[in-house]
Amino acid sequence: MVFIMANYGANIYNSKGYKIAGIGVDIPFTLRSSGQITDANFTNFDSGVVNPGGDVRGTISVARPATEGFNSPIIFFKPINSTSRVGVTSLGGIQDRSHKDHWLIFKWSNLSITGLQYYIFDRWNNPNTGDYGMRIRDEKNTVTFDSNWPLMDLRDVIWMETGFPNWGRISGESNVTNISTKATGDLALSVPNPRTYASTSYVYYTETGWVNGSNVQVSVVPFRISSGGVGNQNNTYLRSSRTQVMIANVAHLPKTYNPISFRAISSYDSAQIGG
Repeated sequence: MVFIMANYGANIYNSKGYKIAGIGVDIPFTLRSSGQITDANFTNFDSGVVNPGGDVRGTISVARPATEGFNSPIIFFKPINSTSRVGVTSLGGIQDRSHKDHWLIFKWSNLSITGLQYYIFDRWNNPNTGDYGMRIRDEKNTVTFDSNWPLMDLRDVIWMETGFPNWGRISGESNVTNISTKATGDLALSVPNPRTYASTSYVYYTETGWVNGSNVQVSVVPFRISSGGVGNQNNTYLRSSRTQVMIANVAHLPKTYNPISFRAISSYDSAQIGG
């Protein structure tokens, strides 16, 4: 005997045709924190960092945000210009969810950051609600969707193929590659699973991206020094895989919302960062 059960209720789809609310769907990503990052949030550690072209660029510059209690965070940045490029990794090497409270943010120490805007989205039961709109609950009476929530408005995902771009061919401030041209707007970018690039100077870099005018660009920032070298993995990616740049519209979001704090870093051991 075969029983066929009908599903009742409402399903909500985004402009790409993906179901974001309804039966069998996780709580959607909504804004959990937003604010600004400045040079004051970073601590410099002298490691003799050089860029892929071999030019000395200064030190490791790192900030550690406090994100305890977050469930599945994804951090987006709204870059101002090329000097505001930052890369995010974790004590696990990538932003794996087991290290969600151990993020580290890196920048070029010789490039100043003034008021870089960040947005952190998370799968959480956002307390925001209102007198109007639609609310969906599951069988446990838990709210799984509220039309008043500040939802992640993902506009595009750009995939970069294995081995692209090849940073070893680019030197100085030119270690930048255009990956797409988009219409200008109030956009923020995330590289949620960045790859690590190793140079012949025993420096590890993590990927970062930003919007410059209508161009979506990617680059790298240093985050680790190897005292013993990187073996035969010079001027190459340590993880041969595709990666992505996520682009979100943030025009509807507050610039300051439950801002995170930053922990003081008294010492930095780059060996704690996985490759």
